[in-house]
Amino acid sequence: MPSAAKAVGAEVLIAAVKRCATQRPNGRGKPCAAQMPDASSKPLSPPKRPIAKIKSSFSLSKIKSRFAQDQGKFLCGAVERGTIPRYHLRMLRDAGVDSRNESRNEPRQDPRQEILRAAARLFQQQGYDATSMNDVAAALKLSKGGLYHHFQSKDEILFHIMSHAMDMTEARVINVVKRIDASSAEGVEQRLRTLIRLHIEVVLSAEDREITVMLHENHPLPPALRRQINARKKDYLHFVEHLIADVQRRRKSASTVTPRAAALALVGMINWIYQWYKPEGPLTGDALVRQYTDIFFHGAVG
Repeated sequence: MPSAAKAVGAEVLIAAVKRCATQRPNGRGKPCAAQMPDASSKPLSPPKRPIAKIKSSFSLSKIKSRFAQDQGKFLCGAVERGTIPRYHLRMLRDAGVDSRNESRNEPRQDPRQEILRAAARLFQQQGYDATSMNDVAAALKLSKGGLYHHFQSKDEILFHIMSHAMDMTEARVINVVKRIDASSAEGVEQRLRTLIRLHIEVVLSAEDREITVMLHENHPLPPALRRQINARKKDYLHFVEHLIADVQRRRKSASTVTPRAAALALVGMINWIYQWYKPEGPLTGDALVRQYTDIFFHGAVG
């Protein structure tokens, strides 16, 4: 039945009951006979105060208010999770509340990535040893149990931070460099120049600087986890070493600097930039890339 019809029906019924009650002799005995209107009669005009009271008690604003008070906290979490029960959806529709979560159309960040970013920032600011799991949970306004649902220990968080940093280096540096054609001498040099530029950009990235810095915090890791991170670092170092060796060979370089030593020097000086670089200083990121490239090509490569 449409809501308007329900409202009219309710008013007619209430009016009939009130009228019968007022016609009882001395307030006793049975109600009067058929005072209920038939379909052809006009709706009875009910007393104003009772109807006003009924309208008030069943007003949409009061339904919404009461619903919000009783169910608000539960539904906020349910909407976030997309798990609103069916009977609550019906209540929301009846109360005129839009139950659709508009943010569902927007990409939601992985909660594990949020934790890793917050932890990396705290590790950078306070140090790994001085940062507790409680500090990480408080920074994200999570319960400690909520944090442990995703990560079982601080060591695990640090390991995943470093793994993410290595994933980022692989995606933004190694994979890009590998796509450059190395069939010519120019292509071989372009590979090394591109690696220098991209590696510096990763280190200087304001968004990812905390995670990148964590590559230097692997000493607290348990031996098994530390070996995994060190193995990935060695793979990157070997990749750089091979690029340098290719450039020296194509140039027929007379440099006495070995590709191994040159790779260690290059990676070390780029990774150390975060210690002294100031974005607001006179040296821009582009200028830094040019100068590091010149130092390396005019020195180690020859």
